[in-house]
Amino acid sequence: MNPVPPARAMAQVAKAKGATRMGYIQGRLGNKDFVSSKAEAARVIREAAARDGIEAVIVNPTLVYGNGRKDKLTKMVPLFKFAGIFSKNVRPVTVDEVAGELVEGMCR
Repeated sequence: MNPVPPARAMAQVAKAKGATRMGYIQGRLGNKDFVSSKAEAARVIREAAARDGIEAVIVNPTLVYGNGRKDKLTKMVPLFKFAGIFSKNVRPVTVDEVAGELVEGMCR
């Protein structure tokens, strides 16, 4: 699924409803198409937010795990945790951490 059309729709709804903030979870880890499309959606949100006077709160985690997610990447969480000691760019985070960061940004 391409996240750009929903990002555009969110920006339109936020403007129409007079929202002061928009939140989005981008993501830095995945295949090239996934990462590129999420970056494009984040760009759409930032541009719309700047144009419409709305704050964009964008969370950009690496690997998100927990809450029952079980796939090839989540099996590698221990390796990513170890690598995360040396580089924050590969530090896995829980779903709760991502949600907390997004809520914190939205409630400033």
